[in-house]
Amino acid sequence: RVVTDIIEHGEVQRGFLGVTIQEVDARAARRLGLGQIQGVFLENVRRDGAAYRAGLRKGDVVLSIQGHGVNAPNELQSAVARFRPGEDLDVEVWRRGSRRHFAVQLMGRDDPAYREWFSELRRDPAPPAPEVLPEAPELGVFELEEWGLGVRALNRSERDAFEVEGGVYVAYVENGSLASRAGLPRDVVMTHVGSRVVDSVEDALAALARAAEVEDAVLLRIRRRDGLAAFYEIEVLEAQ
Repeated sequence: RVVTDIIEHGEVQRGFLGVTIQEVDARAARRLGLGQIQGVFLENVRRDGAAYRAGLRKGDVVLSIQGHGVNAPNELQSAVARFRPGEDLDVEVWRRGSRRHFAVQLMGRDDPAYREWFSELRRDPAPPAPEVLPEAPELGVFELEEWGLGVRALNRSERDAFEVEGGVYVAYVENGSLASRAGLPRDVVMTHVGSRVVDSVEDALAALARAAEVEDAVLLRIRRRDGLAAFYEIEVLEAQ
């Protein structure tokens, strides 16, 4: 689809729901009445955006897109990114103890309802405080405040669990940060920054600093506990 869009339009045509999202943790699942940790919480729904027009509201939990479950912010982003502006999605949500379905027609970033929103996102707004703060800072975590994440060296058990020899452990991702908006999850191993291999915290810091000087966006490659690799693009201009 990406190749077709570039050939036909000169760029990738992406549809947007018009929402800001966050992960559902155990505490949130209990508060919302979910039987298990699942779905993606809608932290905010942009007025007059695609989701708002379809009836979705702040506080809903998106359970599935087109019948496929989404249980992390990056999964929801990936699901929506497969569709173009104007296409309809079946979105299943959890609201006040019951499941509901909404037909959402996606809108493009050039739609008047989104222009101001995207402009605001690029102005370096103050990130909202995370809903659930960690009980205590994790030992040895280096805080990358401008990116909104914390990393530390891997221990031997994590090297075995993730089946890696190098990389850095992503200990936390701050809600509302650049890393969070890109969909980067915690509890993963960062193995590359752009084309540079990351073997230590020092490698990660140096690569991110170098990228911030010369790039508009940085592509992070991570490894999940299930052995799969994933990529997340974080805008650099906002991090400077």
